[in-house]
Amino acid sequence: FFGGDAQPDIAATIRTSPAQPVYDTRGAWNPLVNYPRSGPFNNAVARRVMAKDNKADTWDATGNVYAALDFLNSFTLRSSFGGSLTNYYKYTFTPASYDNVTQLNSFSETSGYLSTYTWTNSLNYSRNIAAHSIKIMAASEIVNNSNREIGGSVKNLAFTDPNYWLLNNGDPLTQRNYSIAGRSKLFSLFGRLDYGFKDKYFLSVTVRRDGSSVFGPQNRYGIFPAIGAAWRITEEKFLKNSTWLNDLKLRASWGKTGFNGNTDPFNQYTLYGGSNGDAYYDINGISSGSIQRGFRRVRIGNARTGWQEDVITNMGMDAILW
Repeated sequence: FFGGDAQPDIAATIRTSPAQPVYDTRGAWNPLVNYPRSGPFNNAVARRVMAKDNKADTWDATGNVYAALDFLNSFTLRSSFGGSLTNYYKYTFTPASYDNVTQLNSFSETSGYLSTYTWTNSLNYSRNIAAHSIKIMAASEIVNNSNREIGGSVKNLAFTDPNYWLLNNGDPLTQRNYSIAGRSKLFSLFGRLDYGFKDKYFLSVTVRRDGSSVFGPQNRYGIFPAIGAAWRITEEKFLKNSTWLNDLKLRASWGKTGFNGNTDPFNQYTLYGGSNGDAYYDINGISSGSIQRGFRRVRIGNARTGWQEDVITNMGMDAILW
């Protein structure tokens, strides 16, 4: 990758024969022997040096704020809002090959932003009644993600000085511009009950209902329950006075989780697009200059895609000895 991530250049350095010099006999960058006209592009050292004027800047801002209210001795109401904003800008110039035919110089420029926020509201109840301990939580959460990017590229710039790296300074016939945008939302309702008796028997039950905008209306929501139980055996009378076994607990849990991170937000939609090579049409005949934009189907949507579900079962034992 020219000018950006250096990892491919490290790999190229490892693969390069140690008998191949960095410079040729006239002091120029030495290209790979099999491609003498290609210029310095197969020379990892040259690529790093020539990428020194490329730029890739990122600015991040992250924050969180919350408020909590305790009332009636057993209730806590909490609201939390947090998010991040990332802005980025980068440009890359790739020099031409030595013969200026095998590869023209090129320049690309990109700018965009990513934003996300999470808003969580929860109500907690906690109470101890004799030998019973009870904790109940109910909450809702919204996660919103959005991004937008604009960029362009051009070839055959008339000047290679970094001060003249502008999209308008290249060949207009090679200029390509684009812009993309995306947005996704997740809305969740969830509750949890934790119950303990005499610090000996424990039960936990959780239920979530998640809805994601990356899925179509048919399967947008999923329900994911979980249950867990534990038994602290050392609280039983027959082990209460044990001198070598300080704590012994048996536990087991079963739960179902949902995942939406590997689904393209556009998966549910049938999309149309195309280029002048496969969708545009010259209304008045070839080369008449009356080319009109056309569209073809570029993706068949699947509105029935839904949550990936994973069932997880755990069993274990915790012990503290001596």
